[in-house]
Amino acid sequence: MKATSEAAFETAIEAVLLANGYARVEAQGFDRERAVLPAEALAFIRATRPKV
Repeated sequence: MKATSEAAFETAIEAVLLANGYARVEAQGFDRERAVLPAEALAFIRATRPKV
């Protein structure tokens, strides 16, 4: 892989994100029409919204 390729750039970005608290998630279940991982989005909302 060339050091200046887009793949190398993506790998570098991913490495920085993973080293700083981000977690890798599988693309399975990705809703292409809405551009979201519904399960991840709902988990985030449930974890960050106050209980009613």
